[in-house]
Amino acid sequence: MVTRTTAFLPPRDIPARNSAETDATKLAAGKFGLTFRLRVVLFVALTFLSAVPVLILDGWVQHSSMQKEIESVSEKHLIIANNLSAALSRYAEDVREGFKAVVLHTQTRSETTRAFDGFLHALGFEDLCIIDSFNQVKLTIFGDVPADGPLPIGASVMSELREIAFAAAGKAVFTHLIMDGDRGRLFVVQQLDEGRVALGEIRLNYIRSIQRTISFGKHGHSMIVDDWGRVMAHADPDWENEFKSASRVPVVRKMMAGETGVARFFSPPMRADMIAGYTSVPETGWGVMVPQPISELVDRAGDSQKIAILISVIGIVIASFIGWLLANYLARPIVAVEKAAGAVAAGRLDTEVDPLPKHIPVELHSLAASFDQMVDGLRRRDEELRVAMIQAEEASRSKSEFLAYMSHELQSPLFGIVNLSESMKDELYGPMNNSTYLKSATDIHRSGRHVLDLIRDVLDMAKIESGRFVAEFEDVDVPQVAQFCLDMVRNRAVQRNIKLVSDISDKFPPLRADGRMVKQILLNYLSNAVKFTP
Repeated sequence: MVTRTTAFLPPRDIPARNSAETDATKLAAGKFGLTFRLRVVLFVALTFLSAVPVLILDGWVQHSSMQKEIESVSEKHLIIANNLSAALSRYAEDVREGFKAVVLHTQTRSETTRAFDGFLHALGFEDLCIIDSFNQVKLTIFGDVPADGPLPIGASVMSELREIAFAAAGKAVFTHLIMDGDRGRLFVVQQLDEGRVALGEIRLNYIRSIQRTISFGKHGHSMIVDDWGRVMAHADPDWENEFKSASRVPVVRKMMAGETGVARFFSPPMRADMIAGYTSVPETGWGVMVPQPISELVDRAGDSQKIAILISVIGIVIASFIGWLLANYLARPIVAVEKAAGAVAAGRLDTEVDPLPKHIPVELHSLAASFDQMVDGLRRRDEELRVAMIQAEEASRSKSEFLAYMSHELQSPLFGIVNLSESMKDELYGPMNNSTYLKSATDIHRSGRHVLDLIRDVLDMAKIESGRFVAEFEDVDVPQVAQFCLDMVRNRAVQRNIKLVSDISDKFPPLRADGRMVKQILLNYLSNAVKFTP
């Protein structure tokens, strides 16, 4: 059973131009979802393409300005740290050489003198004396330490000083900060003969005065620690007065190891991330660091960043303005073509693209000309299709009339064959002694009936095309129809060595349907099954 559909061209009613454009826009929106105007798309694209380089340049300027600040500060801080280290080296060397000279002079003369008081005071000595093996003051060279008595220092401190002196084997050396209660004390010691030790305490005034000369920005400062990482001079009074240990700070450990460089770290007293140049004093092992909060570098770089942002904003505004003008310039011809296309889509085939400005790209002029040529072609094809449609309708009517005529002419002889075979099958004129003849008569009758059904199918096709087909519903005996169809294809199945079996219950209820259609469908299935089964 074949169903055919015929396409009809729309009537030649011409809707309004605005309605056509609206319908085309709605159709595009329904097909593609959210839609945008071409000039908006071009404006956004051009603005984006011009803004991206500006933003990239702005980011590069901001990053570059920060990097330059870091490089500049790193270099300056390291120079300051090295200069501070050099000053402390000279000071430590002066203190040590002055200490050695005074001690040597005193030992040679075996007497005390006040001639060195000004010199030792200038070097920062608090006092200087010689103690014997019993830690008794044998000779006071400078200061108020009473002779022939014990040194006013704790026993554990005295023991530690003696160990340092003996470990230096006769050399004058600086000690680390010795904690005597809550007081940090710095000494120069030297081992002498007969278990004696020359011992001088150094005030931290000079070291701290040098530290205070380094101050820059809001919180830029310097820091000096001893060879154990204990703070001797710091911008934070608490850390300085309490002689806190900073040995856990990574950059301080690097100073204690004698390294020189630039590092970033978190400063506990400042509670901020810092960048610092650091080094050490070779003569004493002291560490010198010049840190500054990174936030101050960010603030200084902010001026350059503000200028870069301002330039970027101005650049984007200019690019957006130029992009909008260029988008309108490029979109105007395409919008004209789009309006004409909407009118054509609504059936107005006499539409042409509105005249375009002269100063537009050649490709857009070519687009408009090609569109007009396309509309001319559509107009010609429309007329050709209308003529072809009329011819097709006439041919369809002729075909239907021919099929009706032929079906009528074929039915007359087939009715004779069917009636004659039915008389033979029913043995109307007497019995047929040969069962083979009787079966042949039955097959002739069935085949004739089937051909009649096919002729009716041809007529039905004509009715379907004309829209006048009506199904003839009846009670269909499914086992009987199935057996009939099996008998019709059995000979072909035997030739292909295929066995056909019907397994339908006799109690299968009648099927309410068009019997001829059911029979035709089942025969089509069986024919294909026999044909394509190996």
